[in-house]
Amino acid sequence: MRQFDLASNGVAPPGVAGSGNEPYTSFACADANCPRVPNPSSCIRAAPISLRSPTISPLDGKELVAKKVKLWVAMACKYPKGKEYNSKWDAASSRIVLENWPTPAVFSAFDYGRNIFSGRAMAESAAAGRNPVRDIFAENLPTKEQMEKDPAKWHTNCYGPGGRSSWDETAVLIAVRGWEKYCNVERGCFRMVGNAGADEWVPDAENGRHLRIIEKVSKAEVGRVIDELICRKPQKQ
Repeated sequence: MRQFDLASNGVAPPGVAGSGNEPYTSFACADANCPRVPNPSSCIRAAPISLRSPTISPLDGKELVAKKVKLWVAMACKYPKGKEYNSKWDAASSRIVLENWPTPAVFSAFDYGRNIFSGRAMAESAAAGRNPVRDIFAENLPTKEQMEKDPAKWHTNCYGPGGRSSWDETAVLIAVRGWEKYCNVERGCFRMVGNAGADEWVPDAENGRHLRIIEKVSKAEVGRVIDELICRKPQKQ
């Protein structure tokens, strides 16, 4: 399974098919040899030139997704309702994906990762040496002294003692290891409301198309799991 976890700012990095201003998200693909895929709404709409090419697949976008994508894990939407960064900026595309995605979908919504803090362990690890992940955390986290002076201010800005809110990290954790060990889930549907980027969660235990992860293991423990994984040295240098 390949995990596609694309740019956190919602724009594909250079060199990825469809890069430019198209919104991107994260999903896992069952085919380790499949090509890089543009944003999920583009897959569903299946532009004839890009996805019906006989050199790629005779299937339309939705059929191709159903065949190739085992599980879509998204850091998107806000519970129980509201506007969330990843889903609000292209509300039309978000609506297409939420209404039409043909395979299982698991959501780490804004509220789940909001109070899971990670990154400080990496930022303060002398053993990590210089590397991009450590540098990003070290250069952007407030110091412990700053946190102690005004913890409410920093918490409002999504920082905690352990680092930064862990939205994308929780989605990657679930995509790679599954949700069962760390989270419970509620079945239902996220849907877009209106045209201004708002969404809402509708519980539906019987027929809901989506799973929303909710707390099982304490959020502090999930943060420690994420930190341990971030701090691991690569097997190959």
